[in-house]
Formats: sequence, C-alpha cells, structure tokens
Amino acid sequence: MKAVDNKVRDIARQAARIAAVMAIGGAALAPAMPARAQQVVTGGWFNVGLVTRVHPGDGTGMFYFSTATQLAIAACTQSTYGYAFADGSTAANRNYATLLMAYSTGKPIAIHLTGGCSPGAANRPLVDTVEITDVPYY
Repeated sequence: MKAVDNKVRDIARQAARIAAVMAIGGAALAPAMPARAQQVVTGGWFNVGLVTRVHPGDGTGMFYFSTATQLAIAACTQSTYGYAFADGSTAANRNYATLLMAYSTGKPIAIHLTGGCSPGAANRPLVDTVEITDVPYY
C-alpha cells in the first residue's frame, strides 16, 4: 500500500510542476502547429506538404485550400490564409478532387502558383494546378 501512496504523490508532484511551468509561459512547450512559412515566391512549382483545409468556395468563383507550408506572392495581401483556385477553370473539378483525395489520404501535394492573386477581398496566391506527390521532386 505504501508503494501505491508514493506513486500517487510522485504523480501529483509531477502534475504540479507541469502546471507551474505552463503558468509561467510554458505554453511554448505545448505541441505547436506546423510552421507557416512565408517564403516569398513569384510563381512556379512548389512542394507544399499536406493539405490542412479545403473550402468549396463562397460563390465568388474561387475555391480555397491551405497546406502545411504557406508560400507568399508579394502582391497578395492575404498570403497567410492559404491559396485560391478559379473554379471556372476547365481543370477545376479535377484539381478539387485531387485536393480532397490528398486531404483524406494524408498525401503531400505540389502546387503550381501562377504568380498572381485571387480577385477581391480574398486576395490569396492563385494556383492553376495541383498534384499528389509521394516523393517531392520540385
């Protein structure tokens, strides 16, 4: 019985230490979200890792998605919020399906940035094609 009491005390002490560290700014020790890189690029092919969000659009003619690595186009004011794809494009349905497949299977992707920005308030880097990449090669 004494061994159990000692174990309970040890666990309580450890919990108190963890609580104290968290109270004085140990939140930095908590698991972090993936880094949101802000490498500024002009366009072309890039490996961007896993798809973290897919948004079907809001009637503005665009759909949106985010990835583990975020690239920025200097002229786009919303470069930290993911990417945009024109859903009126002839390849939009195929690319949307590719994004959903990558998201649901946890496969990394590569994107082709046009170098432009989506119109309106969204103003995100514009993508014109995506592909699933088991082995990054761009």
